[in-house]
Amino acid sequence: MFIEVSERSIRKVISKGYELLWLPVALLKIPISEEVFVIDCHIHAITNSPLSRLLLIKKINEKRLKILTKPSVQAPKLERLRCSLERLVEDLEQLQRSVSSPTSPISPERSWTEYLEPWRIMLSHVLSPIKQVLGPLEKISSPISGSILRSLIEDMLSQLRIYELKGGNVKWINVHLLSGICEKRKEVKLLIGNKLIKSEVHAKYIFEVPEVYNSVFSALSESQ
Repeated sequence: MFIEVSERSIRKVISKGYELLWLPVALLKIPISEEVFVIDCHIHAITNSPLSRLLLIKKINEKRLKILTKPSVQAPKLERLRCSLERLVEDLEQLQRSVSSPTSPISPERSWTEYLEPWRIMLSHVLSPIKQVLGPLEKISSPISGSILRSLIEDMLSQLRIYELKGGNVKWINVHLLSGICEKRKEVKLLIGNKLIKSEVHAKYIFEVPEVYNSVFSALSESQ
């Protein structure tokens, strides 16, 4: 299944030199919530990082979503990897254990985890509506402390309600999300309905992690 994308959005990204690629994701719906979490089902498995699993999550309003049985446009698809609710809970619990211990390193991705945009630090919530997409993570002049970083990650984890996920009363749907990838600009845009969402987190993993880059551009080249 595929998340619907408007023809206007598709034409717009193509006209600006972006290549289209369907990303395997899952839609996670928690009871008594109007929001849906979009869960990565490829990049995190290549990086083998629970932190990347968390950082790649998007939160959108359910009303913005329409699911189709056929794609809005023909484009290559990435392989679906480690894509189940059980795997997600396993990764989040592993990350939760790492941040709960003040002596354990949060992640080997130090260049990522030590720097966050200042406005993101000031927000009480990190998983935010579609207008404030999770991320972006950028290198800024002043690194934040490990304690602040741990607090931010704990806030993200709490919003995902790990214990409710284990209760079984949640919806998990495997779908594909259309992305536009521009190697020249080193940019990634996610297309949902008539929305174009610039994702700095996706761009960092795709363009800065060689294994992810190879996977993405191998899929794109095979379609040409």
